[in-house]
Amino acid sequence: THRRCKDCGHVFLDPYPPDAILRLLYSGQYYTQYRELFERPRLQRGNNEMPFSAPLDLLNRIIDRATGTREDGAWLDTGGGLGALADLVRQKRPGWSVAINDLNPRSIEIAKETFGIETLGDDAATLVRSERRFDVLSAIAVLEHVPEPAKYIEAYAKLLNPRGLFVVLVPHFTRLSGLVSRASSPAAAPPFHVNLFNKESLSNLLNRSRLFETIEIFDRGAPAFSLMHHIDFADYFDITIPTVEDPEPRTVMLKPYDEVTGQRIATLAEADKTLNSYFAETDGGINLIAIAQTAGR
Repeated sequence: THRRCKDCGHVFLDPYPPDAILRLLYSGQYYTQYRELFERPRLQRGNNEMPFSAPLDLLNRIIDRATGTREDGAWLDTGGGLGALADLVRQKRPGWSVAINDLNPRSIEIAKETFGIETLGDDAATLVRSERRFDVLSAIAVLEHVPEPAKYIEAYAKLLNPRGLFVVLVPHFTRLSGLVSRASSPAAAPPFHVNLFNKESLSNLLNRSRLFETIEIFDRGAPAFSLMHHIDFADYFDITIPTVEDPEPRTVMLKPYDEVTGQRIATLAEADKTLNSYFAETDGGINLIAIAQTAGR
């Protein structure tokens, strides 16, 4: 069941899936074969096929904003997956040392094999004890998967140097998403997305840690809300599991729409053409970004 905080609008799964269930989900056939058969070959081909967790132009802007005019520094990408973002940072800022931290052993193996990037498999507490510190920490498409995001932020923020930046990117579950969307909102995706953030809830989460002096939050991209979200698509579609013969996952229709639902979809799709830009401006874009800075000494 989804619950929503009446004060800040934060939406979360209740109950959170226990660790044993989460391990089963992320070691299951879909995620394993998606990584091995779809994402890994794209990593190796590079260029325009890199499997980034957010639009490339947005990631470039985030890197420029986080590094500024500094020619050197240390960047840790937490939950860094296969290392695509870390490699992009390294290409754009060759003077910076870049590492990834991920608790999935196979992911960090692939990152090391493909890019030769430094990989840190330990949890935040172990890294803190090692006295390793960084100027930028990034958590791109991570917090929506973490059952206790406040603890995650507090643990990793301790790895930042004074005036260090914590960069967060999550799907934006806007006001209209919360009021109108059904199972069709791309931000929802239960049980993998256990948190659904809006600007206020993300701001509250970062402020609760009392570790940051300034917090900047903004949204970018296509509208988070669409009129099509009036329709519950959950029972109509599924996605294929990648195989060696067919490595690209595809959306498949399980059953046809009835006539009334089909007419509604056609009408809403036509209206979306006119209102998409309006929703993006008034309700927000699908990518929600926070840049939080620690205090100086």
